[in-house]
Amino acid sequence: MSNVRPVVTVDVAALTAALRAMGSSRPNAESRARLEGALSSKWDGVRVVAAQSLCRWGDAEAIAAVRKALWELSAKPIRWSATGALAQALRPRLQSNELDWVVALFLRQAHRDNLFAIAVLFEAFDAKAVASRLQEELASVAGAEHRRQCEGAIWRAKYRYRNVA
Repeated sequence: MSNVRPVVTVDVAALTAALRAMGSSRPNAESRARLEGALSSKWDGVRVVAAQSLCRWGDAEAIAAVRKALWELSAKPIRWSATGALAQALRPRLQSNELDWVVALFLRQAHRDNLFAIAVLFEAFDAKAVASRLQEELASVAGAEHRRQCEGAIWRAKYRYRNVA
Protein backbone atom coordinates (compact mmCIF):
# COMPACT_ATOMS: atom_id res chain seq x y z
CA MET A 1 0.00 0.00 0.00
CA SER A 2 1.32 3.42 -0.90
CA ASN A 3 1.89 6.16 1.67
CA VAL A 4 1.35 8.84 -0.93
CA ARG A 5 -1.61 11.04 -0.18
CA PRO A 6 -3.60 12.60 -2.97
CA VAL A 7 -3.00 16.29 -3.45
CA VAL A 8 -6.06 18.33 -2.60
CA THR A 9 -6.17 21.76 -4.13
CA VAL A 10 -8.41 24.54 -2.96
CA ASP A 11 -9.31 27.56 -5.03
CA VAL A 12 -8.95 30.13 -2.25
CA ALA A 13 -10.20 32.95 -4.50
CA ALA A 14 -13.42 31.02 -5.21
CA LEU A 15 -13.78 30.14 -1.54
CA THR A 16 -13.41 33.74 -0.39
CA ALA A 17 -15.82 34.91 -3.11
CA ALA A 18 -18.40 32.41 -1.85
CA LEU A 19 -17.87 33.59 1.74
CA ARG A 20 -18.29 37.22 0.68
CA ALA A 21 -21.51 36.34 -1.12
CA MET A 22 -22.81 34.67 2.04
CA GLY A 23 -22.16 37.86 3.97
CA SER A 24 -24.16 39.83 1.43
CA SER A 25 -27.18 37.57 1.72
CA ARG A 26 -29.54 36.96 4.61
CA PRO A 27 -28.20 34.72 7.39
CA ASN A 28 -29.23 31.09 7.42
CA ALA A 29 -28.02 28.04 9.34
CA GLU A 30 -25.91 26.65 6.49
CA SER A 31 -24.18 29.96 5.71
CA ARG A 32 -23.58 30.63 9.40
CA ALA A 33 -21.99 27.21 9.87
CA ARG A 34 -19.73 27.69 6.83
CA LEU A 35 -18.66 31.19 7.89
CA GLU A 36 -18.03 30.19 11.49
CA GLY A 37 -16.05 27.17 10.28
CA ALA A 38 -14.00 29.42 8.01
CA LEU A 39 -12.94 31.49 11.04
CA SER A 40 -10.56 28.64 11.89
CA SER A 41 -9.19 28.16 8.38
CA LYS A 42 -5.47 27.66 7.94
CA TRP A 43 -5.54 30.57 5.47
CA ASP A 44 -5.67 33.97 7.12
CA GLY A 45 -7.38 35.50 4.09
CA VAL A 46 -10.25 33.04 4.46
CA ARG A 47 -10.50 33.87 8.18
CA VAL A 48 -10.62 37.57 7.44
CA VAL A 49 -13.32 37.30 4.78
CA ALA A 50 -15.40 35.08 7.08
CA ALA A 51 -15.09 37.64 9.89
CA GLN A 52 -16.01 40.50 7.54
CA SER A 53 -19.06 38.60 6.32
CA LEU A 54 -20.22 37.77 9.83
CA CYS A 55 -19.71 41.38 10.91
CA ARG A 56 -21.72 42.49 7.90
CA TRP A 57 -24.62 40.44 9.28
CA GLY A 58 -24.05 42.08 12.64
CA ASP A 59 -26.32 39.88 14.75
CA ALA A 60 -25.29 38.86 18.26
CA GLU A 61 -24.39 35.29 17.29
CA ALA A 62 -22.20 36.41 14.39
CA ILE A 63 -20.40 39.04 16.47
CA ALA A 64 -19.81 36.53 19.28
CA ALA A 65 -18.16 34.15 16.79
CA VAL A 66 -15.85 36.89 15.50
CA ARG A 67 -14.99 37.97 19.05
CA LYS A 68 -14.08 34.37 19.93
CA ALA A 69 -11.93 34.03 16.79
CA LEU A 70 -10.15 37.32 17.52
CA TRP A 71 -9.56 36.28 21.14
CA GLU A 72 -7.92 33.03 20.04
CA LEU A 73 -5.97 34.40 17.07
CA SER A 74 -4.54 37.39 18.95
CA ALA A 75 -2.81 35.08 21.45
CA LYS A 76 -0.61 33.59 18.73
CA PRO A 77 2.76 35.21 17.97
CA ILE A 78 3.28 37.13 14.75
CA ARG A 79 -0.37 37.15 13.70
CA TRP A 80 -0.69 40.94 13.58
CA SER A 81 -2.00 41.14 10.01
CA ALA A 82 -4.95 38.79 10.46
CA THR A 83 -5.53 40.05 14.01
CA GLY A 84 -5.67 43.61 12.72
CA ALA A 85 -8.08 42.71 9.92
CA LEU A 86 -10.43 40.95 12.34
CA ALA A 87 -10.21 43.91 14.72
CA GLN A 88 -11.02 46.33 11.87
CA ALA A 89 -14.06 44.26 10.90
CA LEU A 90 -15.28 44.03 14.49
CA ARG A 91 -14.67 47.65 15.54
CA PRO A 92 -17.87 49.19 14.12
CA ARG A 93 -19.96 46.45 15.76
CA LEU A 94 -18.67 46.92 19.33
CA GLN A 95 -21.10 48.23 21.92
CA SER A 96 -20.20 50.78 24.60
CA ASN A 97 -20.45 48.10 27.31
CA GLU A 98 -17.70 46.01 25.70
CA LEU A 99 -14.75 48.18 26.71
CA ASP A 100 -13.78 45.78 29.52
CA TRP A 101 -13.62 42.93 27.02
CA VAL A 102 -11.32 44.94 24.73
CA VAL A 103 -9.10 45.92 27.68
CA ALA A 104 -8.84 42.25 28.72
CA LEU A 105 -8.03 41.25 25.14
CA PHE A 106 -5.39 43.97 24.85
CA LEU A 107 -3.72 43.55 28.25
CA ARG A 108 -4.18 39.89 29.16
CA GLN A 109 -4.85 37.81 26.06
CA ALA A 110 -3.08 39.24 23.03
CA HIS A 111 0.50 38.29 22.28
CA ARG A 112 2.84 41.26 22.38
CA ASP A 113 3.38 41.00 18.61
CA ASN A 114 -0.30 41.78 18.00
CA LEU A 115 -0.95 44.60 20.47
CA PHE A 116 -0.78 47.47 18.01
CA ALA A 117 -3.29 45.64 15.78
CA ILE A 118 -5.72 45.25 18.70
CA ALA A 119 -5.40 48.90 19.75
CA VAL A 120 -7.66 49.96 16.85
CA LEU A 121 -10.60 48.55 18.83
CA PHE A 122 -10.26 51.39 21.36
CA GLU A 123 -11.46 53.79 18.65
CA ALA A 124 -14.95 52.29 19.03
CA PHE A 125 -15.29 53.83 22.49
CA ASP A 126 -15.37 57.22 24.12
CA ALA A 127 -11.74 58.41 24.25
CA LYS A 128 -11.96 59.66 27.86
CA ALA A 129 -13.38 56.32 29.00
CA VAL A 130 -10.56 54.46 27.22
CA ALA A 131 -7.83 56.66 28.71
CA SER A 132 -9.32 56.38 32.18
CA ARG A 133 -9.79 52.61 32.01
CA LEU A 134 -6.28 51.96 30.69
CA GLN A 135 -4.76 54.33 33.24
CA GLU A 136 -6.41 52.24 35.99
CA GLU A 137 -4.82 49.10 34.55
CA LEU A 138 -1.37 50.52 33.85
CA ALA A 139 0.12 49.71 37.28
CA SER A 140 -0.78 46.03 36.94
CA VAL A 141 0.44 45.56 33.35
CA ALA A 142 3.02 42.79 33.12
CA GLY A 143 5.70 42.86 30.47
CA ALA A 144 7.58 45.78 29.00
CA GLU A 145 5.94 45.58 25.57
CA HIS A 146 2.43 45.40 27.01
CA ARG A 147 3.23 48.38 29.23
CA ARG A 148 4.65 50.38 26.31
CA GLN A 149 1.63 49.60 24.13
CA CYS A 150 -0.73 50.48 26.99
CA GLU A 151 0.99 53.83 27.45
CA GLY A 152 0.72 54.42 23.70
CA ALA A 153 -2.99 53.59 23.71
CA ILE A 154 -3.52 56.02 26.60
CA TRP A 155 -1.65 58.72 24.71
CA ARG A 156 -3.71 58.11 21.52
CA ALA A 157 -6.97 58.22 23.50
CA LYS A 158 -5.97 61.48 25.18
CA TYR A 159 -5.01 62.90 21.79
CA ARG A 160 -8.42 61.95 20.41
CA TYR A 161 -10.38 63.68 23.16
CA ARG A 162 -8.17 66.78 23.17
CA ASN A 163 -7.72 67.31 19.43
CA VAL A 164 -10.49 65.54 17.56
CA ALA A 165 -13.99 66.95 17.60
